Amino acid sequence: MRLPVTWILATALLALTSANPLTKAEDLRIAAEVRLARGTIEDRRMAIEYLDEATRLAPERIDIALLYARALDEAFHLDESRQEYRRAWQLDPRNPEAYAALELSYRNEWIRNFDPAMLDSAIVFAERLVRIRPYSVDAWVRLVPLWTERGNPARAAEAAENAMRYAKRRPEPLLAYGILCWRRGETASADSAFRASLPKLAPELRSWFTDASRVAGESDAVSFANLDTTAQGAWVDSFWTRLDPDPFTPESEARVEYWARVAHVILLFYDPRYGLDARADLYVRYGRPGIVDYNPFGVPLEIKFNRFDGVGKYPNRTQSIATYPVQVQAWYYPDLGMRVYLQDRSLRGVYEPAVAYDFDPATVPNPGMLAKRGDLVQTGNGHALFSTQPPPEIRMNLRGVLARFRSGSTPLLYVELETPADDAETASAQWRLVDAQGRVVREGTVRFGVSACDPGERRTATISESVPPGDYLMMVSARGSNHRRGLMRFPASTEPPAPSLDMSDLVVTCGEPLGGTPVVQFDADFDRAVKGSGPLTAYFEAYGLTPGSDGLSRFEYEVRVATEHEAPSLWSRVMGKPNEVGRIAVRREETQTGPLRRQFLSVPTASLTPGKYRLLVVMRDLVSGAETRRQVEFAKR
Repeated sequence: MRLPVTWILATALLALTSANPLTKAEDLRIAAEVRLARGTIEDRRMAIEYLDEATRLAPERIDIALLYARALDEAFHLDESRQEYRRAWQLDPRNPEAYAALELSYRNEWIRNFDPAMLDSAIVFAERLVRIRPYSVDAWVRLVPLWTERGNPARAAEAAENAMRYAKRRPEPLLAYGILCWRRGETASADSAFRASLPKLAPELRSWFTDASRVAGESDAVSFANLDTTAQGAWVDSFWTRLDPDPFTPESEARVEYWARVAHVILLFYDPRYGLDARADLYVRYGRPGIVDYNPFGVPLEIKFNRFDGVGKYPNRTQSIATYPVQVQAWYYPDLGMRVYLQDRSLRGVYEPAVAYDFDPATVPNPGMLAKRGDLVQTGNGHALFSTQPPPEIRMNLRGVLARFRSGSTPLLYVELETPADDAETASAQWRLVDAQGRVVREGTVRFGVSACDPGERRTATISESVPPGDYLMMVSARGSNHRRGLMRFPASTEPPAPSLDMSDLVVTCGEPLGGTPVVQFDADFDRAVKGSGPLTAYFEAYGLTPGSDGLSRFEYEVRVATEHEAPSLWSRVMGKPNEVGRIAVRREETQTGPLRRQFLSVPTASLTPGKYRLLVVMRDLVSGAETRRQVEFAKR
């Protein structure tokens, strides 16, 4: 049989080139690149075989080592890939591609299993890269979320500033800089940085910033979907205005916090091959989890698909027809009583909500725990949560108490604020009272003065305003030294004055009130705690006392102390007085002129053991027979 001339020439050429190992290694590298470009599983397998042989023939070729490592990475042979990247790094310690690839590999491994060693390794190689290539913007940008997750905001800030130094107009440095400004409390700068990045982002990423329906409740999301493009923009602005915890700035802090979360997940979780997965959705709704557990004990690492037989004696019997392995991440939010399981069903580090046949209430915030959190605003019954406080780095330690009194026949809202003296050297607070319709009822500014409870360490400020009966929200924004800020929100509801005996709220104090003035003045004990054997002091007011025939009002009050979980007696439950618990600490009968009584209490606590208690005050008008009561919780330490 006669062979074609071209075949003979090609065979001869292959024989000649194959005699040289370096030439053969180059031929195998070229063939592997062609195979990898095709992208099929079989081509990738063949490329790995070619590169394995090429590496054996030319072990000093760093380009072959890097290509081999990339092929192994694409085939998800992650340990072998990192080993080959490390070999390339050892061949040329100044090669930036090896450092970048190792940082990316360790980072991806960390976000897959949250092993702290992987996070540390990713930071090490990113830091080495910026040492040999200080202008490597991508490396500086990637260091921002890595150092943030490592709990080192100072290094994260340094990385963000360097990214902006070398590339101010790229979207990624703008996102990193926006995160930095948000953590510094520079809300306006953060807002500007995020807005500047939007036109430069890919549409799929830009939508995470502009589409507020991701964090809106179900009803709001439906309303948003039914609007045209122009109306959607106005709806989004209104949505973030409703959630704004600080109405005294032009920006919505809730929106900027959401944008900072989105920027963080883009810089940390975004993969060009797969986009953003369920972890990003969870993070932008609730922020950073308290704990992330990889493949937690007791959680199935497989999914079984069943079908009903539908025949024979047992028509409802199921038969397993397929089983697929999965990897699991469990995200825990302990302060919300919430845990969420995510499954990587592709085994490629892409997580989706876990397959569940029954609703697990722990996958949403616990309503009871959420109700006790005064530092959060929520959408859609806990669908997303945002802090009412500034970032921790610039947060002012601001505390407050709200009590309801009366000024004549008009309800009066009294707010006392407290902050450490270091924060309040030049501090002032703006406040605004809005009604249920969002209309501003009152607003003003107060300055902090010396605290009577702790003159050396604390500063206080008070707000006292008469308002019509209704539902209100008091919003306070305090500014202190070193750009520190504090925010507080006090929901309050006032009732029309009762025609007979009525009481104000009961307030634990640290001293006697200043009497003889029409405005309430006292120093609240913000800890509501008693130390040692000292007494508990408290203050209340009684209104509408009925004068007798001699013009004098006669009344008595009882003071009872009960443990926090003490159950009422059977007699109290039968008589419909669930607060009749504990022992009587004080009982006193008095006479006075006029319908108003301002009362200061001193309750002995020496016999109480450390723990939580309730102070109950029962007020009785001995002329009219009317009775009313108030209670407050306190602690014995």
